[in-house]
Amino acid sequence: MIKHLFFKSFTHLNYVAFFLLAIGLVNGCASDTPININDPLENRGSYDVHINSVSVPNPEDLEKPLSGKVYFPSHDDGASRANGDYKLILLTPGFSASYTLYERFAKHFVSHGFVVLGFDFVPSASSTDGEHDYKARQVSYVIDFALSEANEISDYIDSTDIGLAGHSMGAKVGFYAASLDRRIST
Repeated sequence: MIKHLFFKSFTHLNYVAFFLLAIGLVNGCASDTPININDPLENRGSYDVHINSVSVPNPEDLEKPLSGKVYFPSHDDGASRANGDYKLILLTPGFSASYTLYERFAKHFVSHGFVVLGFDFVPSASSTDGEHDYKARQVSYVIDFALSEANEISDYIDSTDIGLAGHSMGAKVGFYAASLDRRIST
């Protein structure tokens, strides 16, 4: 009865307003265009952004690597990486989202001299719960990958100061991962 009354009072205009709000929020998160140019947090730093796709091995399921991108500082419109020892920020998405939704934030961090590695979590085949422990271990696998000398990411990062930026479930998993992995300092 209550459900029926709610939907009956939720008019067509409300559906349209909700849809436009949802599209606006997604567009604001995904857009590279500053929302408010007078906000100091919207100001880009001095670096351009160089982007590489990565496939991070998942030791718990070799058939399901974690896919992502590494965003590096650049001095030549993104054609190559700028040499340096940059702080690493891992970018973890919210529930049912992809790190690509937050690419605007990754580019913002990089413009101020960080390396950002965004990746998508991989679900297990058999679980029916939120898998927060499995996802927290995936954060550690991404750190292992970034610090490995087998790839060139480690040549550009300061391995002593690793940060994590997450939204919603990504933030929750980030707190859990930080409690398990001492390499995460921020």
